[in-house]
Amino acid sequence: MIRAAVACFGLALAAAASAAEYGSVGGSGAVIYDGPSANAQKIFVAPPGMPVELLSLINKWVKVRDQTGQSFWIERGDISPKRTVVTTRVASVRSAPRDDASLSFRVRKGVLLELIGGTPGSGWAQVRHADGDTGFVRANEVWGFQ
Repeated sequence: MIRAAVACFGLALAAAASAAEYGSVGGSGAVIYDGPSANAQKIFVAPPGMPVELLSLINKWVKVRDQTGQSFWIERGDISPKRTVVTTRVASVRSAPRDDASLSFRVRKGVLLELIGGTPGSGWAQVRHADGDTGFVRANEVWGFQ
């Protein structure tokens, strides 16, 4: 199933050159390389769930960008279709996509959240914390939902 989803990513990359496409690091993490080859320099091991922007596809390699703006390569099989975002500052998660909605919880900068809904142009992302709490966060307080 993951391979089919990754194949869809390839089609999405080809079809939507101007629209940002995102995925996340799957499994138990993945080795990140500086080029599209297992012989390229290994840069680091990305943790599972780390959101990445999908930039291009070459054979079994995907060029991705992380929240810092750095680009690197990851094997296509290590990309998951599961969407996640990471907070870029302390973020307020609300019960509804409105500034006046009740506060559900706050999260620190750098917290990984599962993306469960929202439309990029709406200004709000619906998210789930690892402990199961859900709510809405402003899109400008997270990376991976542009």
